[in-house]
Amino acid sequence: MIRNFFNLLWSVIDVLLFTLGIISLVYGAFLLGKVIGFFALGIALIVLGVLTELANVKGGE
Repeated sequence: MIRNFFNLLWSVIDVLLFTLGIISLVYGAFLLGKVIGFFALGIALIVLGVLTELANVKGGE
């Protein structure tokens, strides 16, 4: 039971830190310039979309 709790906690922390990292990178890109910021935002959304699809495929099996 405790092991399952820590596994769940680890997955939540992993997703949270990944999301905060992406937000920080995009914010930093916007500080450099508007065009660079939108380019970074587009790349971040593509990466998140691909990871979501991979998680769906992995979870569906």
